[in-house]
Amino acid sequence: RVTGAEELCPEKTGILGPCRVIPQEYLNVTCRVIDIESPSADGWRRERLVAQLAEELGDGGSDLSIAYRGGERWVQIFEPVRLEPGPGATRFRTGGVYLITGGLGAMGLVLARHLAVAHRARLVLVGRTVPPLGAEGSRWIEAHGAGDRVSRQIRALQELEERGAEVCVVAADVADEEAMRGAVERAVERFGTLHGVIHAAGITGERFFFPIQEMERETCEQHFRAKVHGLLALDAALRGRDLDFCLLQSSLSTVLGGLAFSAYVAANGFMDAFAHKRAQDGPRTWISVDWDSWHLTEGTDTGTEFGATVAEYAMTPEEGAATLERVLATGAGPQVIHSTGDLESRIDQWLRLAGAGQAEHRGPVHERPRLTNPYVAPGSPTEERIATIWEEILGLAPVGIHDDFFEIGGHSLLATRVFTRLRAVFHVALPLRTLFETATVAGLAGLVDTILWAGQGQRSLVPELVADREEIEI
Repeated sequence: RVTGAEELCPEKTGILGPCRVIPQEYLNVTCRVIDIESPSADGWRRERLVAQLAEELGDGGSDLSIAYRGGERWVQIFEPVRLEPGPGATRFRTGGVYLITGGLGAMGLVLARHLAVAHRARLVLVGRTVPPLGAEGSRWIEAHGAGDRVSRQIRALQELEERGAEVCVVAADVADEEAMRGAVERAVERFGTLHGVIHAAGITGERFFFPIQEMERETCEQHFRAKVHGLLALDAALRGRDLDFCLLQSSLSTVLGGLAFSAYVAANGFMDAFAHKRAQDGPRTWISVDWDSWHLTEGTDTGTEFGATVAEYAMTPEEGAATLERVLATGAGPQVIHSTGDLESRIDQWLRLAGAGQAEHRGPVHERPRLTNPYVAPGSPTEERIATIWEEILGLAPVGIHDDFFEIGGHSLLATRVFTRLRAVFHVALPLRTLFETATVAGLAGLVDTILWAGQGQRSLVPELVADREEIEI
């Protein structure tokens, strides 16, 4: 939305996902989204717009989202706001009835626990499958162990019951409109009413995140199923019902992007636009929150290392629940962007790629931290060159061949720079996933040597990425 008068079309926002992520995965590619009004038949207005677009494409600016309205240029900016509700302010009702899609996922269970404890809420948890309950659930835990995913769900539900919570668990495919109508009807049948909905369905496992070069339609559809088709089905199922709110759990990746996050960003961006669309239609009961990272139970974090920045940005479940209370209590919306760090500096790093063109780390060189594995020096020319690249980019020395890239300060954007240097030095192109699967100098050196030995160049692992394979120094 630019002036507020436009007829919004959330389906068109999907292009922003790839446009945010492609320049992060390929530092020699620039993407922009330029939103224009359809020019009238008047010749001079059309000519002015053409001239503006030509200038836009040639100025080399860093703005990703641009719009032209009435000859004026608009860019997207973010203004910081502190949400300070009054003492005891909350939008949740004591004993209220709340339906949570994705309610058996890590975040859904955290929210359910908070609502049960803080507000004695009556809960309807919707998941695609329902774990065994009662005595069968206890037997499952005994047979599969407490660390099993289903066992964790069972134990979380047991804890809710032990706290006296009233919980109704419903098996339903969130993208199936009839199934969602059934879930809503089940909630009303069980508790007599429905006060609010939290749409927390989504997939976050690492196996669902791929760089652009490896992305397939099926993977995109898996993200869209929960957050796009699921939201449309939920909207249809709720039509005609007077709710206090419908909260959409979106992601800060819609602003910052992230390696291998193109489909995820596109799907969450749809939810943000949908909330704006609903705000045009009536009272602001639809709110989309672009959450920063939540640190949940081990093995169930809401993101993967592809989109991670640093651990200091992640909130505890208690901090996340408190923030949720503030968002709803202050009536913010229809879209709230949540960042636990300075957003502009993060945009500079992730989108404007500040410092990405540097060949070396410019600050002081730090000593290798104490790690569980001992330092092992490079033993081959390939290992020596890769270790040197890591040292230059991370500003750390010495780097051992068995040191984990992420344990010594690496993150997603630095991974991009590492791979660009590898292409330049060795004339090979490894998939970006390689560093997350083989995060050591020794592992990368073995892959590079295998490719070079085979004499196949980058075609041994991935298709040609660029036609001319220029040496790009980063």
